[in-house]
Amino acid sequence: MSASKKYILLPVLLMVIAAGVWSSVYFEPLDTRKDKERIESFNPREMVDYFWKHKLDEVLETAIDLSLFDSLLKASPAILMEQHGKSVGVTSRRSFLVKGFARSVGSGVENIPATLPGGFVRYSLLMKNVFGNAARNATDFFHVDDFENTMDFNAVATELNSLILQEVIAHKLDSIPHGVSLRFFGAVEVNSEEIQAEMEIVPLRLEITP
Repeated sequence: MSASKKYILLPVLLMVIAAGVWSSVYFEPLDTRKDKERIESFNPREMVDYFWKHKLDEVLETAIDLSLFDSLLKASPAILMEQHGKSVGVTSRRSFLVKGFARSVGSGVENIPATLPGGFVRYSLLMKNVFGNAARNATDFFHVDDFENTMDFNAVATELNSLILQEVIAHKLDSIPHGVSLRFFGAVEVNSEEIQAEMEIVPLRLEITP
């Protein structure tokens, strides 16, 4: 092969190699990569802390008014489940983010009744013994497919419930004066096959209002 042909083929060959390398490179948003790294180095407490500090405000913006939730639960439960409910797998249970108001009834109580006169269901804020998956599922931030196994997925629910007890309930339970108005954001779980007459809301945020 002549020297001139070599000089012509060399740039072409380099371009082909560069094109192959470029096509094999996958770019993804920095936030997505960081989220994947957090999942790969799984630590349920760190994951929940990240959500609480960086994503909670955004998630709570999707909460629906308790009055609207209640009216849909009465008139169109199927629409409520479809449009607002969150679930894991095939199940009759749906979790929801709701917001509303309540009035404190003193320290040391297990439940604070929500303010919803004439409601289809009686609602109360759970102030002790948070358990279950309502908070995890209602946020729609943690997804089972993002975890290697269901044990890790359930560990996140446990850590989130623990954080709620520490950061929301423990800080408020004994310091809320009797009779003050509270604004809340919380998670509630509904079984579409058997709608309860009383429902407990897991508080994700409690604010004393004027």
